[in-house]
Amino acid sequence: MYNMRLLLKLCLLWICVLFMYGCSTQDTPQPTPSVAKNTSEWGLPDGAIARLGKGMIIDIALSPDGSQLAVATGFGVWRYDTHTGGALDVLTGHTDSVGSMAYSPDGKTLVSGSSDATLQFWDARTGKQKRNFTESSGVRVLAYSPDGKTLAIACMDYTIQLRDVKTMQQKFSLSGHENGIISMAFSPNGKTLVTNSWDNTLRSWDVESGRSKQILAEYTEMTEAIISVAYSPDGQTLAGVSMDDTLHFWDTATGKQIQSLTAPTDKVTSVAFSPDGARFAFGSTDHSIQIRDTGTQTSRSNFVRHTDEVYYLAYSGDGKTLISASLDDTIRVWDLKTQKLLQTFSGFTGSVSSVAYTPDGKTLAAGSSDNTIRLWDTENRKLLQTLYGHTSFIDSIAISPDGKMLASGGMDETVRFWETATGRHFDTLKHEFSYISSVAFSPDGQTLVSAGTDSKIHVWDANIGREKHILAGHDEPILSLAFSPDGNMLASGSEDHSIRIWNAKARRYNQIPLLSDFRMAVHTDAVHTVAFSPDSSTLVSGSADKTIRLWDIRTQQEKLRFVGHKDKVTSVVFGLDGKIVASGSDDQTVRLWDAQTGSLKKTYSGHTADVTSVVFSPDGKTLSSGSQDGTILLWNVP
Repeated sequence: MYNMRLLLKLCLLWICVLFMYGCSTQDTPQPTPSVAKNTSEWGLPDGAIARLGKGMIIDIALSPDGSQLAVATGFGVWRYDTHTGGALDVLTGHTDSVGSMAYSPDGKTLVSGSSDATLQFWDARTGKQKRNFTESSGVRVLAYSPDGKTLAIACMDYTIQLRDVKTMQQKFSLSGHENGIISMAFSPNGKTLVTNSWDNTLRSWDVESGRSKQILAEYTEMTEAIISVAYSPDGQTLAGVSMDDTLHFWDTATGKQIQSLTAPTDKVTSVAFSPDGARFAFGSTDHSIQIRDTGTQTSRSNFVRHTDEVYYLAYSGDGKTLISASLDDTIRVWDLKTQKLLQTFSGFTGSVSSVAYTPDGKTLAAGSSDNTIRLWDTENRKLLQTLYGHTSFIDSIAISPDGKMLASGGMDETVRFWETATGRHFDTLKHEFSYISSVAFSPDGQTLVSAGTDSKIHVWDANIGREKHILAGHDEPILSLAFSPDGNMLASGSEDHSIRIWNAKARRYNQIPLLSDFRMAVHTDAVHTVAFSPDSSTLVSGSADKTIRLWDIRTQQEKLRFVGHKDKVTSVVFGLDGKIVASGSDDQTVRLWDAQTGSLKKTYSGHTADVTSVVFSPDGKTLSSGSQDGTILLWNVP
């Protein structure tokens, strides 16, 4: 079965990493390095003071001469010097995730496309924007023709637009696919374009007429579908990796499949031909890269340095080096003659699901979709350490009131405990058949609560890891938990649209009948987030109904309703004095609200994907927001 983590990543971002469609000996102009020294300050949106994390790797492009590496992440495009390993700059300007990039064959231009339906053309030497273009639909995949005169643009409406690069006038609109295009490649002579799609077909098109030539492959099961393609340099062979982790080869003259290949020890995930076509490299789920002769299939080398599966490979134009990217969030450059590792590009992160400060404010923790927890130094904005142990997405983290312990929960149905000072994992609590969506410590640090898809709240002794109670009452999965600062109450928000408040001081945590009286009137959709005011007198809730509501605990009445978000509200938190409320939303914005009047005080825009978590620093001067774009933005609080 195809690796589910890679499949989830593909589906979530609506893209697939592209393979090199051809090579050139044209020199890429030498870039102008960025002036700023601290990369956390590059390309910041208005109001932000820093960005932690480089974002999730979405696409990779190598310049024709191999001197530059461009990496599209959730919020922009990082450019690197492949010889020195240094970061050159980060290109920002899209208002949504960058899904694809391509260097022009002469190496002078880098184009990026986004789901915001725009293309940005960048000068490869200076990093300056040369021009932009708006498509009729979001952009998924890009490819230059070998002569650089035509740009193929796969759009979210399932069409491929062939445009003249100089004028951006449409040459042809190719239609026939019935689902999103995953990847595409021009033949080396530029006469044929091959596209593969989630509709389980692999098609070839005549570039000169815009007509469909043939369907090279059609599958009845999605697990057999081709997810990436690459031409041999002579154009006689087409290689494709399928979702069942098999490498297939087609004769381009006949359109017939001529061979299939599986890795000796595991499954094939990526492929690239050498510039002379004599060899091909493929990556595997066993973390290895293998190189074989194209004609004889004889193994030439096999090396393992990545710590997770390799999903992208590309040769440099001179064939001396190989670029690889892995689910371990690193990109590596290899000397093929010596098999030595030349460069490692790191700092890339999976989508951020939850953020939390230590009480002293010196460390910010972030849970991620790449199964890790990262601890950041908030003063110098450097990564302190990465915690490994979860086997699937982490959805929620919490730090104990004394700052010594961190708890995390996620899709692997476990709650894990860590020492924040050392990163040592020291205990694991199991949720049977329940994905964990929320964890929270009591104010005295003696209790941890966790909840998820089993619609129950599990109450644990935080010191010994023993389950004390199981609280039932919600009819649907629980999405959020929060203790009141005085420790008397526990609030839970659920997909059943309700909020329940529990007596946290009672021996059995009995439910206070506070909100049950008007339970059906709480929200009109799932309650994704709840938080108490500092004095424990008010509860704030955010919902998929796009509203934020304030509840008076004593009177059991709605005090205020904040309206303004254009999508699901995923996270809410009170400021230190209780006078402001911060919120994050799937509309990609972070907002500050007056908790006394309900008026909107400020909107922060800069994330290019859903905002999943917001939290104030302990001194209240900084607001941090985590996002599915793989970054944390630190904002000045007015």
